[in-house]
Amino acid sequence: MRAGAAVLTLVALAACQQEPTFDERYDTAQDKIEGMARDIDGELEASLPPEETPAADTAPDEVQPEPSE
Repeated sequence: MRAGAAVLTLVALAACQQEPTFDERYDTAQDKIEGMARDIDGELEASLPPEETPAADTAPDEVQPEPSE
């Protein structure tokens, strides 16, 4: 009887673990997505010829509106 109660108590304690908060789950997902994005960027840069590899510190050109007549 005591062994059954001890097992039941251990199972109950294991089930009482607190679920991660929204912020914890968000941070975990964001880290995973950013890692995947870095991997994809690395694969793309490796597949480009050297003259077409964009510099890491340059921003894309801004689109200027065409002058109206």
